[in-house]
Amino acid sequence: ELSCEWRHQGQGDTAVVTVNNAGNQTLELQASVDSESVSITRPSGGLLEIEPDSAEMLVLELDSDVDEEVFIVTVSHPTVEGAEVQLEVRLLADDDWALHVDYGNRMNVHYKVWISDTGEQLDEGDLPVTAGSEPTCDAGAPSACYIKGFHWGVIGLDCDIFRCAIGDGTTHTVILPPELAYKDRPDREPANNQWLVFELSINELLI
Repeated sequence: ELSCEWRHQGQGDTAVVTVNNAGNQTLELQASVDSESVSITRPSGGLLEIEPDSAEMLVLELDSDVDEEVFIVTVSHPTVEGAEVQLEVRLLADDDWALHVDYGNRMNVHYKVWISDTGEQLDEGDLPVTAGSEPTCDAGAPSACYIKGFHWGVIGLDCDIFRCAIGDGTTHTVILPPELAYKDRPDREPANNQWLVFELSINELLI
């Protein structure tokens, strides 16, 4: 049984759940939650299509402010009976923040990245990023396009009413499997096929 803890920063806060397909066939799956306080906002209707040897993400949004709750995220195959996996999430209230990063928001972030197994720090810096995905990636703007896990890792970061331009916001520590980082990328040694750990914080929330 899988389980995790989500310390939320108030109503409207978001979190991301990754679903990995280690097989050699595309999977069409249905995701659901058994909570009246939390909903799946992406993908629409909780319908996932995951290509072989890759991963896709679910965005969970907190619809009401709760102090504590336990709920289950279920991902199942619509036609194969009993083919499902469940994640138990313990939801706990933490500090309340005014602004929560959601899919499509733009921001400048500070990042550090390490190889998970060795602790070797690979890089540190500041980058503009769009949460979830960058729509200009298909229009020939590679400077705004990064590994999939980097874009999704900023969802759920939080700021005050000044959009983090004056004070600090929250920080995420994001552990990425190779499927969301540099899987089979010999041009990106030593990160190729490694689990990576990112520390992400907002310098300024733009939209």
